[in-house]
Amino acid sequence: MVRFETRNADDLKTEFLGCAPKMKAETLKSIDEACQQLNELVAAIDRLGGLDNLQVSSWAAL
Repeated sequence: MVRFETRNADDLKTEFLGCAPKMKAETLKSIDEACQQLNELVAAIDRLGGLDNLQVSSWAAL
């Protein structure tokens, strides 16, 4: 289990790749999709002006 807090999808991807540099293609695709979803979530929250008071926590099981 990996736990960290970020609003930057690149941080998320770096953390995952650091855990296991040689991942299956489908795992890498899932990581890319999760990063895209995080970017979309942060953008939506930013548009609402709420990220100043909201922490985005990411949990993932590898």
